[in-house]
Amino acid sequence: MISGSPRGADPSALIYSLIETAKVNKLEPWVYLRYLFEKQPLCQSDEEMRALLPHRVDPAGLHG
Repeated sequence: MISGSPRGADPSALIYSLIETAKVNKLEPWVYLRYLFEKQPLCQSDEEMRALLPHRVDPAGLHG
């Protein structure tokens, strides 16, 4: 139980998955997560949310 509790397993898995997918897509994980946390609250559609996935983000647009 790395996540501390069964209830924390899903959120932990989500964050770990985003971090590892960012790495595979040549994004700096901390810079990507900061970008994600800034942009996600502004999304108003599923397509805007999908545009934030690591494989769809332009590394030049992250301003790391």
